[in-house]
Amino acid sequence: MHQSTQNAEQSTRFGHQQGGNVNNRSYVPDDLIRALDMLDRGDQNALLEIQRFSLDEYIISNPKLAQMTLKQLTQKFFNLPNQEISGSFAGLIAVSASSSGHLGFKTSNEIFLSIILGMLESQDENISKIGAEILKDEISKQKKKEFRRLLCKQGGIIGRAASYLNQLQIDVPIESNHFPLDHLEELALYEIRQWDQNETEILLDCVHLALEIIGNNQKEEKQEIKEMQNDQKEQNDDENDDEEVDEDLRIVKEKIINLFKLLNSKGFIQGRKEKEKEKKEQELEQQRREADERVQQSEQRSNGSIQRAEQAEQERNRSNEQKTEMQERMNKSEEDKRILNVEKRNLENQMNQSEQRFRETEQRLNQEKQQLEQRLNIEKNNLEQRLNTEKQQLEQRLRDSEKALRDTIQKTNTEKQQLEQRLNTEKQQYEQRLKQIEERLNQSDLRANQTEERSRKANEEKQSLEQRLNAEKQSLEQRLNTEKNQALNNKNIADERTRVTEAAKTKAEKERNDFENRIKGFEQNKKDAEEKAKLAEQQKNNAIEAKSKIEQKNKDLEDKLTKVEKERKEADERIRKVEADKLNIAQEKDKAKDEIIKIQKEKSELNKKISELEKPCTICSQIAKELMKVENGTQNEKDELRKKKDQLSEIISTSLEGKKDELGRKQAINSGIAETFLHIILLIHSSFN
Repeated sequence: MHQSTQNAEQSTRFGHQQGGNVNNRSYVPDDLIRALDMLDRGDQNALLEIQRFSLDEYIISNPKLAQMTLKQLTQKFFNLPNQEISGSFAGLIAVSASSSGHLGFKTSNEIFLSIILGMLESQDENISKIGAEILKDEISKQKKKEFRRLLCKQGGIIGRAASYLNQLQIDVPIESNHFPLDHLEELALYEIRQWDQNETEILLDCVHLALEIIGNNQKEEKQEIKEMQNDQKEQNDDENDDEEVDEDLRIVKEKIINLFKLLNSKGFIQGRKEKEKEKKEQELEQQRREADERVQQSEQRSNGSIQRAEQAEQERNRSNEQKTEMQERMNKSEEDKRILNVEKRNLENQMNQSEQRFRETEQRLNQEKQQLEQRLNIEKNNLEQRLNTEKQQLEQRLRDSEKALRDTIQKTNTEKQQLEQRLNTEKQQYEQRLKQIEERLNQSDLRANQTEERSRKANEEKQSLEQRLNAEKQSLEQRLNTEKNQALNNKNIADERTRVTEAAKTKAEKERNDFENRIKGFEQNKKDAEEKAKLAEQQKNNAIEAKSKIEQKNKDLEDKLTKVEKERKEADERIRKVEADKLNIAQEKDKAKDEIIKIQKEKSELNKKISELEKPCTICSQIAKELMKVENGTQNEKDELRKKKDQLSEIISTSLEGKKDELGRKQAINSGIAETFLHIILLIHSSFN
């Protein structure tokens, strides 16, 4: 029973959604199931069992079982406790993926490429050589275009070759294993359009750097040899090592030069650093052109400021002429002003005479006015005395009526207070009786516990007492209301008396109005006297009008003078503006000079940067020294040296062939390349002679 349930669990465990569940036990051997369970529990020995079954027909002939095995191994691969068995896991995963049909052509190529590159970088020399031979055979096959394309993409052999060249340091011995460079030379013979652009640019930069490092190594090693010439014994011991290093450097240098020539012939001319350098040179050239343009603009602005200064000088001369003309007009206006002052003094004399006559008439009018005011004041005083007497009589009557009213109010108030006192006393008596009754009720309540009949009698007595109290309270309220009505009647009587006093007051007001009408008559007489005064005032106004005419003439003259003064101020303002424009032009000229000085400084800095860029190149200097070497030694050494010089000459010609700027050529000339070529030409000419 237990065995059947375990088999059922195992069969359901290896089910697959695409092709159904693996229910037939004949397709799943017990050993493989047990090995998978052991691997799931962390037993690493189970991996050998699964590896044995992967080569058996069970996994190869059963894609569903292969897929289940792939799932188990892939989940376990990312949590490996021991990295040494990762290769075995990867192999089993590849077999399972291939058996289940999930390993395509592209994935197979990528796995194959990863394995080959891992073999190349192996520490075992035999494995590295085997990987190099396999890679060389695969590259040389015409039908392996897809593999070559994959090999040249990002993360392939180009990046590894660049990292290999970066490892060439001055004090580190160069290894004899140069497989990446060999394979790049072979790949460069085929189509290179699929090469990764970024890694190729990095490779070109690394090639330039490697050539420079190798040249520096050779130079330092020769210097060390010269320093060690004093110790002949040590020099003999190290000769073999130096020859091996030189041979290795020569091989590496030839491979790098050949690779550089192939890349240049295929169109890869500049690396990333050279492009950045060329871009920087173009920017410097652009800055220098902009500086020249700014200098020209500043010169144009300075010329314009000079022209504006000349125009301002002309404007100043014109304003001086206008100023002289205005001075003449002012002198003339001063003469006119002197004549008007004489006329003004004559008019003032006439005005004084008319004012004298006006003062005399005004005195007469004031005397008549004083007499009228005296008569009016006398009549007014008489009327005011009569009004005051009548007013005093009315006020006396009002005081008598108010006194009577106050007496009645006081009487009613006393009666009201007496009633309130009586009510309060009666109320206190009733309250005392109520308290007594309440005490009796309390006593009756205490006795109520003994008998209910006594309590009923007490309640009845209480109700009768309350009825009597209510009746007495109502009678008292009725008495208060009646007394209140009597007080209101007394108040109405007092109001009637006040109305009588008001009527008397209106009568006195009427008499006052009659008195005012009489005063108005006196006012009319006063108006007549004022009309006479107006006639005198009119005469005075006529004299003032004559005076205003004279003042108008004076004002016209003053307007003319102010107009002339205004014109003079405008001329001064124009002169001031011309002076300010001249000052601004001088300031602009100074600014232009400062800007020219600044631009000249920038130009000098740009020239310094350009001169720094035009300094000799270290690589070109090293190549020139190599070309200047004298051909000594055996014929083979001479041939070898000539071959080396030809290669270097070809590198220089190919590197300078595509350069459109003069900077690269200048660097080459400053490095001694041109002198070297002239020296070679002279040697050739002398050999022919």
